[in-house]
Amino acid sequence: MSIDVKKLSYQLLYISALMFAVFVSTSVAADSLAISVGLIGLIMMIASKQFRFKQSDVPPALFSATYFYSSIFSLNPLHSLLHFHYIWHFAPYWIVSRIKENYQTVIKVLAVFIIISAFGVYFNAFFCIKPADIFSVGLSHLHFSYPSKVCVPKGFSGCPSYIGAIMLVSTFFFGALGFFAKKKLYIITSILALIAVILTQERQDWLGLLVGILFIPFFVRSKKNMVNLPYWCNIGSWT
Repeated sequence: MSIDVKKLSYQLLYISALMFAVFVSTSVAADSLAISVGLIGLIMMIASKQFRFKQSDVPPALFSATYFYSSIFSLNPLHSLLHFHYIWHFAPYWIVSRIKENYQTVIKVLAVFIIISAFGVYFNAFFCIKPADIFSVGLSHLHFSYPSKVCVPKGFSGCPSYIGAIMLVSTFFFGALGFFAKKKLYIITSILALIAVILTQERQDWLGLLVGILFIPFFVRSKKNMVNLPYWCNIGSWT
């Protein structure tokens, strides 16, 4: 029985994309599993000569090349190169960008889990208890409190800056999709993610939010430009 390599490679990429949608805001560790599955699909695609380089691949390819050169000229080149961060950090793009069908399903799954993660941030912020610990804490220990630096919400991820960055990107990504596609699910996701960004109390994410709001007038005229807005918000939060 022969294996359809082309079909199998796309199936692996699709499974990987669904895993990203589920785990990107709920489990940092599980992302590695999603990347591993997706890379197998990409390797199969390259081996079967299905992979085609597109114009939109230039920016991530340049960023990846920058990481590669920085590894070569680092203090410990071999150690840096063997970490494969120049591949690992950009693998999600190469995986998700190769999906041709059912990508709307992936986006809807992502929206649902962003909403779940946002409520995790709310719970963490107002009850000072991590969502993962909810079943191990008695009801008598649940006390409502206002968000403060004493208990910075981390959601399901365990890292306030990480979940803040995810919610920042989701605010504008789903805001743009909701604006152009007129989908209530995307608009609700954007609003809930926005509230989560504020509650994380991370200044770099607040800065990225400010940059995004200031740049909206320049992006709103074009659907393509509007979808790219989250990228520039992240750049703003890094600076």
